[in-house]
Amino acid sequence: MNSLQIGLIATASLLLGWWALMRLRKSLGIWRLRYYAFPRPWLKHLHASVPLYHRLPWELRSEFQDKMLSFIDGKHFRPGGSLDEITDEQRVIIAAHACLPLMNRESAGCHGAILGVHLFADTPPEKALEAATPSHPALLWDHSLRACLDPHNASSNLVLSILKRLGANPPITPSGPDLRLTPWGRVLSSDLHNSFGFKISGDYLHSYHANGDIASFYAAATEAFFSYPSLLHQQDAGLYLRLKQFFRVDPLRWKTLTH
Repeated sequence: MNSLQIGLIATASLLLGWWALMRLRKSLGIWRLRYYAFPRPWLKHLHASVPLYHRLPWELRSEFQDKMLSFIDGKHFRPGGSLDEITDEQRVIIAAHACLPLMNRESAGCHGAILGVHLFADTPPEKALEAATPSHPALLWDHSLRACLDPHNASSNLVLSILKRLGANPPITPSGPDLRLTPWGRVLSSDLHNSFGFKISGDYLHSYHANGDIASFYAAATEAFFSYPSLLHQQDAGLYLRLKQFFRVDPLRWKTLTH
């Protein structure tokens, strides 16, 4: 056997080994995961404080982590109320919930219209909303939940009312209903409204007694779609299908939520 044949066999062996390794990584759910780019301590925050992360399929986690990195790197985080600074934990929790509705939506970017986030603690919802702008939404930090909640939900019952009609009944906390995705449903409400079409959106607003409040309806619909998919599907399969087409994921096929 000459040197050329040995070289060809070695090259073929290396390629075969690489292919087998990639197949093994994919079967184990670690295909393209950002182990080195995504800080390991941040994973602890995801596991501890972002319940939906436990349901997320392995094949979506790489893109999810990429979008989180882009969000944290590209947005300004401003403390308010009793907060002196924004911690890494709070940045990770904010970014996680902001990026959950963006997976598989390449054209969505990373909330390009959002330049930063105001995070308030021990502040009345009305005060937090006074500081909010379209490019800098306001969130309330809940110490007990280790979560960032929507001040709109603490000062109004409309989202909770719509959610109940959608079949969901989220737990009530001292800061209000435990709704973690409604801020980002509000951010995406215009895109959702345009995607559904004016007449269809109007029909849904009327059906769910949303009082013409587009942002609140789509905030509630986003929360229901990701957090209560089976209940939403039972209540309104047509709405679930439209949201699935918009978000390009199917939470009904994700793991059962256990945290």
